[in-house]
Amino acid sequence: MRFQTITPEEFTDFASQSKYSNFMQSTERAILRRKMGYFAYLVGVKEGTKVIAAGLLVEKGHEAWLQNGP
Repeated sequence: MRFQTITPEEFTDFASQSKYSNFMQSTERAILRRKMGYFAYLVGVKEGTKVIAAGLLVEKGHEAWLQNGP
């Protein structure tokens, strides 16, 4: 297993198959947060080439957080 940044396509594919996905954890939210001056990272855990966990990590100032989501 490997924790790493993932592509927007990988993130969207993973989120579209999760019953827990929502707007707070989406590529659109990452784009919005970047426009608001935040750093936004799409991160995931991969087993081989398969994403088995993913989240939108947001950072501003000295804080970083993951909101509800897949």
